[in-house]
Amino acid sequence: MRIGVRKYDWHELFPKVKNNAGAIVAVWAPIIIVYFMDTQVWYSVFCTIVGGVYGMLHHFGEIQTMGMLRSRFQSLPSAFNICLVPHPPSETDKVRSMRNVFKQRVDKSLELMVISQAPDKKKTGFAKFAQVWNQIISSYRFEDLIDNREMDLMTIPMSLELGSGLVCWPIFLLSTKFSTALSIARDFIGNDEALFKKIRKDDYMYWAVKEGFESLKHILDILIVGDREKRIVSEIMNEVEMSVSNSSLLVDFRMSELPALHIKCTKLLDLLFANKESDHDKVVKALQDVFEVVMEDIMMYGSRLWDLLNSSQSIEVDKAISLFGQVQVQPQLFASNCEKDVVLFPLPNSGSLKERIKRLLLLLTVKESAMEIPANLEARRRISFFSTSLFMDMPNAPKVRNMLSFSIMTPHYKEEVNFSMEELHSSKEGVSIIFYMQNIYPDEWKNFLERMECENWEDLKAKSKDEDLRKWASFRGQTLSRTVRGMMYYRKALKLQAFLDMAEDEDILEEYKAVELGRHRKTSPHSLSAQLDALADMKFTYVLSCQMFGAQKSSGDSHAQDIIDLMTRYPSLRVAYVEEKEEIGTRKPKKVYSSILVKAINNLDQEKFKGDSIPC
Repeated sequence: MRIGVRKYDWHELFPKVKNNAGAIVAVWAPIIIVYFMDTQVWYSVFCTIVGGVYGMLHHFGEIQTMGMLRSRFQSLPSAFNICLVPHPPSETDKVRSMRNVFKQRVDKSLELMVISQAPDKKKTGFAKFAQVWNQIISSYRFEDLIDNREMDLMTIPMSLELGSGLVCWPIFLLSTKFSTALSIARDFIGNDEALFKKIRKDDYMYWAVKEGFESLKHILDILIVGDREKRIVSEIMNEVEMSVSNSSLLVDFRMSELPALHIKCTKLLDLLFANKESDHDKVVKALQDVFEVVMEDIMMYGSRLWDLLNSSQSIEVDKAISLFGQVQVQPQLFASNCEKDVVLFPLPNSGSLKERIKRLLLLLTVKESAMEIPANLEARRRISFFSTSLFMDMPNAPKVRNMLSFSIMTPHYKEEVNFSMEELHSSKEGVSIIFYMQNIYPDEWKNFLERMECENWEDLKAKSKDEDLRKWASFRGQTLSRTVRGMMYYRKALKLQAFLDMAEDEDILEEYKAVELGRHRKTSPHSLSAQLDALADMKFTYVLSCQMFGAQKSSGDSHAQDIIDLMTRYPSLRVAYVEEKEEIGTRKPKKVYSSILVKAINNLDQEKFKGDSIPC
């Protein structure tokens, strides 16, 4: 810098410059700029590495796709039990709270692995998780995010028969697994150990095969009541179980005939699910076809069962001569005699039995992959968010009774509460609101029609479903009813969480609906349900601050009736507004304002609180 420069021959821009400071700046400025640019690059790399490690430790984005959900679904009950089921304080928790963050994550992962391998579902909280999962799926159906079939595929069975034995995962996880196992067994060449190892390699495939066998055995045990037929069924089942235990299944049975048995069983289950008395003869014929395939085509030694049947019943049979030689005429199975039917059909009106038949039918027939269910993107996003949240670092959930109470207030002036039929059909720029929503939400519109049991728009009009149509459209617009429904989910979640805190395992397996209907087995009717409502009301309060509600009531505005309908739909909802009255005294009339809090009773708003009047 101090070296003098007397003359720059090449410097044309600044010919009178006496030093080289400008040259130094010109030379070093690009280098410094590039250095800072490199610093930004290295900072981005640093953020990526640190953020990735932090995200892995805190399980951010654990489940992002339906494929990841399928692979991690087995650990969801354990994660739910750890994060959302209250546990009594223990020394282990105190020690764990003193560990560093990384150690906590490792311990939690190990705990998830250990509990997920435990066979006892009560220990893993499977029943509680199944109850919450089913409530989530039911809410998706009520919001028309999924259709009836997807609901059946995603629901976990909660009946006592299914809950006490085999773990029954949702069908959408087991879809295609049964047919894949069938194809493997049909074309397999080798020994039983290799076949079992290949099927057990996929847990869902193993559960699908095991559940299919156990469910079919349970259904046949109820359907068949004849002594002779029951003995035959018992012998076949014992033969299968013995062959599996002795690793001689491929020797004792012809696996190539399994597709024919699959078709016959599917036909039988279709008839059982319809459960029509007029189909009695068809059911008998379907049973005969099933056992004919099993005893003559699949079993290597099926004739031994016929011999057992003949000897036990002391039936004298004639011998006939045919083109193929001397054959023995077999007695007709499942045929009704004069004394009684050997087939109990129609089946008893049992919800658990019908659920099992439907589930087995879906297990045998569903071809969709789990990645295709559900089809609605919003439903997928919600499921992924819920599943991911179970693996995130969060404080242990306390019991609802020990939670802090909280209140929510939503201000409302003159915004739309619900769309009216006139607004839905009014055209703006040539397009009505309902037409716009039908095209924006085509799958949800289709699901709505299915829920209403209608085929098209004309059926909705014929069945007078205008109010349901208004709700469907309002829940997809910027309306107050949509906001209220979202906020009231807090109360519904608190009530469900309180039920899980208070109910016993048997109550959970009997479904939450039984408690809501007052069918609790140990206490008086509605007692547990009343406790849940009271506890939820203590912990959650929701108030709508509707400034114009009083004026709208006085003028007969339809918005006031819509707000009353909201209070009727959600009994715990409260509405606050300012009442304006005109008092006539000795002097000139004056206006008096009062703060009013109302709730809905018998479809009418009833005053619960009134503040002091303020004259103006």
